[in-house]
Amino acid sequence: MRSSSLVVSTVAGALLVIAGGCRDQNSIAPEVEALVTPMCQLGCQETDPFPDAPGVFLTSVVQPDYCFYGSYNDVDQDGIGDLCEERLAGAFAPQLAYSTTDNVDREPYWAAHPVERPGGPQAQIMYMLAYHLDLGVDNLACRVVPGLCRGHYGDSEYILLDVYYDDATQHWVLATAYYSAHGDVNTYDKATGAFPSAVRYPEKPGGYPRAYVSYNKHANYAGQRECQAGGTLGIDDCPSPLAYARVPAPYYWNVGSSQYPFVNCVDSRDPIYQGFNHQECFWTMLRFSGWTGLEPDCTGYFVWLYQWEF
Repeated sequence: MRSSSLVVSTVAGALLVIAGGCRDQNSIAPEVEALVTPMCQLGCQETDPFPDAPGVFLTSVVQPDYCFYGSYNDVDQDGIGDLCEERLAGAFAPQLAYSTTDNVDREPYWAAHPVERPGGPQAQIMYMLAYHLDLGVDNLACRVVPGLCRGHYGDSEYILLDVYYDDATQHWVLATAYYSAHGDVNTYDKATGAFPSAVRYPEKPGGYPRAYVSYNKHANYAGQRECQAGGTLGIDDCPSPLAYARVPAPYYWNVGSSQYPFVNCVDSRDPIYQGFNHQECFWTMLRFSGWTGLEPDCTGYFVWLYQWEF
């Protein structure tokens, strides 16, 4: 079986992934020295100045002056500091709501970068869910339109979040949520409000959101009722009872940037799928098959990463 590599470096007290993936397909980013010291480094405790305000407080260092404008460690050279993207990815990792009888086995990865918006830069985080299987569904519409509801190996759905910094409260707040659904995107924007009102928030308004996952097909929606009416000819459904689980986002699942990819082609983390002896790639133009190599007809994640300019 081919092996992937992972190199970890400690800079200014923060763990940083600096290389990984296929042996010949990744560039290794140079180390970038920290020129400033965060006001609150890893492990220190600070009190949230506005605990009832929307969004989340991530200490005094995780703010635009340091994340976007300061001199910081940015190993993947994407314009946002490593400490900031790690903290933001963890804080806003979405919660999935799915049927208790669904197969949602997956191997998620993530990426983050800054995006320019009116009022200043925001952090954009993509959570690549990387399901092993799409089991397909069967209803009347499926019988009318051949192939509409068939299952397949692998499912490259994702959740993309834009988050902004509120200077008044020192909180990061969800601005826009983009939920993939069968190759399309359901968009939920804050418009003139402080955060998207259509999205459910398991803990705090404006914090990490919940996505309702359609049964066996894994399209994402802001609500259960919307899910039950979603998909071509209404094929999607989110039947109760539901289970809930957050998408993990540890630093070593960060795929980096197109300029300096941390993770490209990797073996499965699941012993069952390791038996297929197949790698999936995030920055290489290959289709996605859920680490099986069988009938690879799902869009590869490189398409979504390049589409959103990571």
